[in-house]
Parts: sequence; structure tokens; C-alpha cells
Amino acid sequence: MFKPVNPKQSFPEMEAELTRFWKKNNIFEKSVNIRSIKDRYVFYDGPPFITGTPHYGSLLPSIAKDVVPRYQTMKGKRVERVWGWDCHGLPIETKVEKNLGIKNRRDIEKFGILKFIEECYKYTKDTSAEWKWYIDKIARWVDFDNSYKTMDQDYMESVIWVFKQLMDKGLIYEGMRTSLYCTRCGTPISNFEIAMDNSYADMEDPAVTVKFPVTEAGEFKGVNILAWTTTPWTVPSNKALVVDPEETYVLAEVTKNDIELEKAWLIKELPRDLEKLKKSHITQAYLTEYQDESGEKLQMAQPARIRKKDIHFELTVKYFAGSNEETGQLIEKTEKITEEKFLELIKKANKKIVKTRYFFPLENGLTAEIDVYQNNLKGLNVIEVEFSSLSKEKNFKEPAWFGKEVTDSQGIFPPKIADMKLEEVNKINNQYTQKPHNFEQNAIQEKVILAKKRIAEVLNNLDYKVEKELKGDKLLGLKYEPPFAFYPGDDHEYRVYEYPEMVNMEEGTGIVHSAPGFGDVDTEMGKKNKIKLAMSIDGEGKFVEQVTSYAGKFYKDADPLIIEELKKSGKLFKSERIVHRFPYCYRCQTPLMQKAQPSWFIDIQKLKPDLQENNKWINWVPDHLREGRFKKGIEVAPDWGISRSRFWATPMPIWQKEENGKVVERIIIGSRDE
Repeated sequence: MFKPVNPKQSFPEMEAELTRFWKKNNIFEKSVNIRSIKDRYVFYDGPPFITGTPHYGSLLPSIAKDVVPRYQTMKGKRVERVWGWDCHGLPIETKVEKNLGIKNRRDIEKFGILKFIEECYKYTKDTSAEWKWYIDKIARWVDFDNSYKTMDQDYMESVIWVFKQLMDKGLIYEGMRTSLYCTRCGTPISNFEIAMDNSYADMEDPAVTVKFPVTEAGEFKGVNILAWTTTPWTVPSNKALVVDPEETYVLAEVTKNDIELEKAWLIKELPRDLEKLKKSHITQAYLTEYQDESGEKLQMAQPARIRKKDIHFELTVKYFAGSNEETGQLIEKTEKITEEKFLELIKKANKKIVKTRYFFPLENGLTAEIDVYQNNLKGLNVIEVEFSSLSKEKNFKEPAWFGKEVTDSQGIFPPKIADMKLEEVNKINNQYTQKPHNFEQNAIQEKVILAKKRIAEVLNNLDYKVEKELKGDKLLGLKYEPPFAFYPGDDHEYRVYEYPEMVNMEEGTGIVHSAPGFGDVDTEMGKKNKIKLAMSIDGEGKFVEQVTSYAGKFYKDADPLIIEELKKSGKLFKSERIVHRFPYCYRCQTPLMQKAQPSWFIDIQKLKPDLQENNKWINWVPDHLREGRFKKGIEVAPDWGISRSRFWATPMPIWQKEENGKVVERIIIGSRDE
């Protein structure tokens, strides 16, 4: 009855034979056509980008998407499946830009929009032949030969029709909303796109705690409200501070020093168990001249330092941002560099130091750094201790194995001694006498306000005394002096406000610096309190002319300048660096900023009741997604920004006439016939 089965089978040959049988006998087509058109099952499938080739991330879901239509076919349903290509959007534009040598949106406008669109059209005419082979190989049943493209006029017409239907139902509106924005592509990026591709990366950024002195008459006048931010570039646009009225805040007197509390000694005798200590191997060299990435020669305040610390590489430059020392602003900037860049720069260096740094734990939470020099300085051993507060420095008693104090000696200053002989260095240190320190004379006392729960982190290791506790509602309405005066404020601005869920006690000071226009919640808070937007950043990510000190500067490049200016004006309380998750453009890899911009939106808030109701009837696998991740996603979903300030896409079918900034006539087109 059955043919004998050969136990020595070739699975690839069996697959190929079965595929040939399916194609020769039109098995897939028959599985569709023999079913009644009245008993259809429709399966929506997002098509792959035409720019790509098959990979694990596209093939795995493709296999899963084949299972459901096959199952419904076996149940007798008519399941038509047509392959599609996503031909629009940034994926295609970025590929074409690369081919044309275009760097950003502005270059496209110079090249010519029509010419650019024509290049995009040409690019999407060809598809990868690999896809058809792979689709056959994974045995997916789909009509590949009659595939559609999103750039087909029939397809675009369907999108335009849907847009008009949504508009007629009052589900689309134009508004100024804050959303993610790519400065390179010159377009907003929706939260849906970022979440879909999980386009986040760990980034190191500056984090500053800024002082906002109260100007309101009363018990708090002159007191500094402390607010923390990881975006120093938004501080020039500050318009408000936000507190939690239910939380407890404190008024504290803090003692700080404007200079580093640091001492250094020559070591009499190295500790016995030195090699058991945590250590780092350091090579650092110095450049008397340095040019930035634009080729501009910097006015150096001291030699630039390049450093290799174990497997990490960095560059530190201290320069005057101006024509000379008298008129320029002193800037100190440290950045990570690659090993290749380090090797390139060290060839230009004329001074180099090699040392091993050991970390020796002391009492009272202090750590001593023991530098054991090598090569020409072998025999020079220096120990340094940095104190976080005056009280710790005052109470510190150096151990007996510490030798002569040489804190301010040129004989331990690396750029000075790098090319010297040990005998010369010893002579300098032997002749040196350390003068008494005047740390107390440089100490300043200032009164600050912050959340009680954040004292340990913010005032960590500082000398302070809590003078008063108060609820956040006592701070509401207080007027303060902004760090910068680029934007004059009215009576609603430069005050302390409250706003739901804007303040948390897990980071910062428990007080939020707010720059409406550069954060979605900030913008909503500003709108509620009639605060004008201070849009200090243009479409290219550069400061506008009104921000005179940084006009034309890319917003991230301005961070060190802003921090230095805050320090110079006495408005900087603390500066540090943190690593946090940051969204980036999934096509050009540029970090994204939050920026208010005019855009068109689908009103998700109106649709939420229907979305939540329909979610109850979805057969989720696993089942907990229904009440878990997906339900929570619906609850917090913002309105969907659907317009893009780009060129290669389905056009929005809107023609409107404006007079004096207001729309006086608008026509929405829903078809080609219209």
C-alpha cells in the first residue's frame, strides 16, 4: 500500500521536493480559492522595509505569522495573503542620503526636494532577491509575485482615505506638542517607533545641581532652591521649579569650599601589602597645542592631558573660549576617546608619565591615592587625600608612614616633572616648605532648600545643619531669580509650582527644574500655568540668536560652557556625571531630544475606552499580558504624532489657508478622484 521508506533521507532534498510539488500544483493558491469569499479571515501583517535583507529578527516573526493563517485555513476560512514592501520613511531616506553623500535635512533642501524624491523612487524599484528564496525556505505560504508596495498610488490612496475618515470623526488634530526629535533628520520621532525597536542606549551625561535664589520677600528671601538636571543645555530656558506639596522639605545651612580640599605627601615607606590593594595602571601625556574637531586651535590654559587608565582612554583640555585669557571664558572638558585616538595623540606629545595608582582605605570614609611613578621618575612615591568637607580635613591625622607634605610643590605636578630626572624632582621637593593651609578662609556658608528624603545624596560628605522642616506647599508661588536672563519673564514665570507625578524622591533634589518645550510633562505644566515656551534650540539642534552666549552652538556642545558659566556666576551647587538610558534615532543613531514642535496627532485619549474594551477580548499568549504590559501601555499612551517633517512618504492630504497665523480655510482630500 505504501512505498518503502529509505532510512537514509536528505532533509534538504525532501524540502526542495515538497516546495516543487506545492508550486507545480498551485497548492497555496488552491487553499485560498476553494474557500468561500463570504467566509474570509483577514490577517494584517506589517511589511518589511524594502531596504533590508532577511535576518533572524525578520525571519522568526515571519514563521510565527505563517502559523495563524495556516490554522485558520485548516478551519475552512479563506485566508488571502499578499506580500508587501514598506517603501517610505527614514529607512529609505537615510540609505539614499548615504549614496548621495548628504549629511542632514538641510543638505536635502540644497540638493533639491524633487531630485531627492526621484532618487528615493529609483532606490525602491529594486528588491533583494534573497527574500523570495528565504520565504520559500521557511515554507511560508504567501503571494510573493503580486506583492504591493506602500509607494503604490492605490496603497497611498487607502492611507489618505483612512486619514480623512479619522479627521471626519474628530480623531486628528494639529497642535504644538513636545515629542522626541532627531536633530540630524530634522523630524519628530514617535514613542511608538522608539518602543518598537527598543532604541535606547546607555549614555554618560553631565548632571548639575543648580541654585535658584528666592527673590520673594519673606523668610526665604536669598535662600537657594536646589534643582537637579541631566540636561544643562535646558537651563537657559528655565521658566519654573516644581515641588511635591505633600513632601517634607528642609531649609539647611551648608558649608562649602570653592577650592579642592586636597593634601599630598611624599611617602616615607610604602605599605607592606601594597599589591593586595585595588590599583590602576596609568599612562598620561601632555600636549602644549591642541585643535578641536573643527580644526580650530584652542587657547590653552594648561597642556592638554591624554590618559590611559587600564583599558579606558580620555582627553582633558582646559582652555579659554574666546580670543585670549583676558576676554575668554575658562572651560575644562574631559571626554572619552578611543584607543586609536589615544595612540594618535600620544605620538604628538612631548611629555609622558607612567605610574601605578593604588587605593588605600583610611578611616572616616576617606581613601588615599598612592602614585608609584616609573621610568625616569622611578623612586618618586606620592600619596594624596581629598577631603569632602572642612570637618573631615580638620579631624584628619595622617599616619606615621606619611612623609613630608608637598601639597603645592611643583615637584609633584605631572606636566612639570614629566620629562625631568628623579634627582631634579627630589631637589625641588627637598627645598620645598609647605605653607599653612587657609581652607577655612575659602569656605562659604549658604542656605539651601531641598527635599528631606534627598539630603543624604545631595549633601553627601558636606558640612550642613538643618534649620527648619516644612511641607512643599509652603514653597508654592515663591518667585526666584533664573540662572540666565535670555528670556524676560512675566508674573506667571520664574515661580515654584506643583504638577501631578512630575516630582519623585528617587533622584535629584526633590525639586524639578522645568523648561516647558523641552519635555512633554514640562510643556503640559507650562500650558496649565500660562507659561510661555522659551524655544532656545532650532531645528538643527543649535541655540538661537536670542541666547547670545551660545548662539549657533550645538546644544550638547554647549553643556560644558553652560556649566562653566553657572560656576562663574555662583549658581552651580554641584556637577557630576551619570550613566542613564537615552533614546536615539533608530536610523541615524543620533541621540534624541525632547522638543516642542507643530505636528498632527491622532487623539489616542478619545480612543482609549475602545482600546481598553477590545483588549479584554484578545486571546493573549501568555494570558497575563492582557492585564499587564499591554493594558498599562494603553493607559499611559500619549497621542500619536503621525506627521513627519520629511520628504519621502504618503503626503498628508491637507490644503489650508492661513491669515495672521490662523487657519481660515481647510480642505481634507480623501481620494485621487477628489
